[in-house]
Amino acid sequence: MRCLERDIPRPSGTGQQKSQEAIQAFIINQSWNAYKKRTPASPAQNSKSRRRGSIDDRWKRWPFHDQQVPRRKSMTNAKPDTMQAAAIDRFGGAELVTVRAVPVPEVGPSDVLIRVEVAGVASWDALEREGLYDGAFGMPSTFPYVLGWDCAGAVVAVGSQVSRFKEGDRVYAASMPLPNGGTYATYAVTDADNVSLIPAKLTIEQAGVMGWDALTALSGLEESGLKQGDTMMIFGASGGIGHMAIRLAKRLGARVLAVAFGR
Repeated sequence: MRCLERDIPRPSGTGQQKSQEAIQAFIINQSWNAYKKRTPASPAQNSKSRRRGSIDDRWKRWPFHDQQVPRRKSMTNAKPDTMQAAAIDRFGGAELVTVRAVPVPEVGPSDVLIRVEVAGVASWDALEREGLYDGAFGMPSTFPYVLGWDCAGAVVAVGSQVSRFKEGDRVYAASMPLPNGGTYATYAVTDADNVSLIPAKLTIEQAGVMGWDALTALSGLEESGLKQGDTMMIFGASGGIGHMAIRLAKRLGARVLAVAFGR
């Protein structure tokens, strides 16, 4: 498994640090809202989700979906009981992250189990590791705590209600560390609505770090009511979310003005 770090800003002053933390808190909140839209909890939300479509349906707006990476013909390794994962036993600094054996997450009826080949390292992972989001998602934090929100790899198993994916499919996914563990691991499990086949025009490294940034960008465009012919100004256009917002807004037929700064 490879871990790829996004372009993470490195603020130097105290004021800049607080500002950056506020931005990251906003981003994680947007990501959580996007996740809830993919995994609705009530019949009304389920109805809304069906209208909006799964992540795979929404990704058809993305310009890389004309071709897809072929599925591997066979998978010969059965799912083991344990796996290697980078986890913490309490919140704190980076020195607390250690690699150890943990149980492979269980596959629910609507879940997909992925053998992780690339895991994304996001700017908010450090804040989560320090406990900033403890309790923020309406569920208790449990240890060992495996971080990681994005990944790409091959499907190992699917739940009984999953028909869009098969063993061996090359996929990328948006997941979250709770309640089943994150993507800093050999295997990761997430709801099938948060999984999509890797388009042929993307490398697995690109796909593996795209999930949450792209979902957040797409969620913001949808919430803004953007439609064909509109003009939109995107700030932070060179960042992970910003550069995807540009492509998605153009895909939706908008005129885009981009604002960024050099270093």
